[in-house]
Amino acid sequence: MRTTIDAAGRIVIPKPIRDRVGLHGGQAVEVTDTGGQIEIARAPGDDKLIRGKHGLLVFESKADAPPITLDDTLDAIDRSRGYPREHP
Repeated sequence: MRTTIDAAGRIVIPKPIRDRVGLHGGQAVEVTDTGGQIEIARAPGDDKLIRGKHGLLVFESKADAPPITLDDTLDAIDRSRGYPREHP
């Protein structure tokens, strides 16, 4: 899709592209020059912890990532402690 850069150096990312990649107004992005091409990506840290049911903290992400399973969580905890978790 073709767009233009305004006099202040701003560029509008067309709505169909923003919708497809999950970008929204006010969201931080990373802009990178990759040898003559410009890449725009969702900035890290757009995810957050929110209070869920019963006041528990819940990780909320705007990204279309696969769900994290209990096994994924336990494996990550064990790796952070320096030992592999044995699966039943």
